[in-house]
Amino acid sequence: MYKNIIISYEKGLIDIRKTIDDDHVWEKINLYFRYMGMDSNSFELKKNYEKSLRNLRNAKSSKDPDVDIDIEDVFYKMFKKYHQKAKKKHLKELGILFQVLTTESIEVNKEIMPIIEFAMDKGIQLYAIANGQASEIKNELKAINLAEVITDTYCSSVSGIKKPGGKMLSDLVSNYNLKKKETLVISSDYDLDLVAAKALGLKVALLGDASENEVNCVGDAERIIKFIK
Repeated sequence: MYKNIIISYEKGLIDIRKTIDDDHVWEKINLYFRYMGMDSNSFELKKNYEKSLRNLRNAKSSKDPDVDIDIEDVFYKMFKKYHQKAKKKHLKELGILFQVLTTESIEVNKEIMPIIEFAMDKGIQLYAIANGQASEIKNELKAINLAEVITDTYCSSVSGIKKPGGKMLSDLVSNYNLKKKETLVISSDYDLDLVAAKALGLKVALLGDASENEVNCVGDAERIIKFIK
């Protein structure tokens, strides 16, 4: 039986829908900026956001095109556009507000729950790998009641490189001294997660109905649980 299971955050662990294009989002963000004494409007604020994000990506893309950008860095740039120096607490508040406003729905992936419950019952350690911000994912895990279940989530904001690059996965394995023969990686996306896992010498399971010959197991939760045993 495996002692460690690594689950893809966005392709296994969570079902989440987000939007940044809703006018309501930018009206509320704009209200925050106005409360801070800045003369802004929602249309200009969204354009400011897009430009700040683009500039940060361009500044870092010369080193790596897949680098992740921290949302708090984006808001820091936006504050500067209005000649304001953002305090750390304001950036954190804005990060949470932005996350709340852009999240349309959030719940745990029902297909993975039997595997999580089996792992908890057997004392198997659960980890996750994710493209995203560590601070945001921490809040999302609380929202789906898995914050105390997942031992650790390695994020692209920590590794600095998004999947399918395998850096966050290799860091996770290294930092926790996970034995490869005792560790299984689960995802519903072979190219995003499992190719890198195989390259590290880990066993992989593809969650879903897809036929894939290059994995150790493919199927629904029941079939994967049998493989784990």
